Amino acid sequence: MAIGSELIMGAVPPERAGAAAAVVETATEFVGALGIAVLGSIGTAAYRSGLAGSVPAGTPPAALRAALDTLGGRGRRAGRLPPTLGTELLGAARAAFIHGLNCAALGAAITTILAAVLSAAFFRRVRPESPAPAAGNRTAETQPERQAA
Repeated sequence: MAIGSELIMGAVPPERAGAAAAVVETATEFVGALGIAVLGSIGTAAYRSGLAGSVPAGTPPAALRAALDTLGGRGRRAGRLPPTLGTELLGAARAAFIHGLNCAALGAAITTILAAVLSAAFFRRVRPESPAPAAGNRTAETQPERQAA
């Protein structure tokens, strides 16, 4: 993101820098929110499918709905179930939660690798350019060397 922001800011004239910075900031916020939404959806879907496939026999439908909705719901409902069934439901919910987190992390890793490959391919030919010194503002590199007297 830092390289992309630098490329955008370097490509616009100074009088348009404010507008470009606003676009960069908006894009950053949008992509962050989109990433959270997508990875959260992946994690939630994996949690629900993992829990639905490993619910202990005899779990009441209300307890199953609560466990599928929220992690807090599974904890409250498991406390109202018989001890063995509650422990099994909590164990299944923990395993499903870890599975959901692993799926979300895998999705993030795949996205990061894909972004790195695309960036390497796209930015391969982009070379950084040094801005030309402003008129009347000569640096040490552009000043003629003084001869010792």
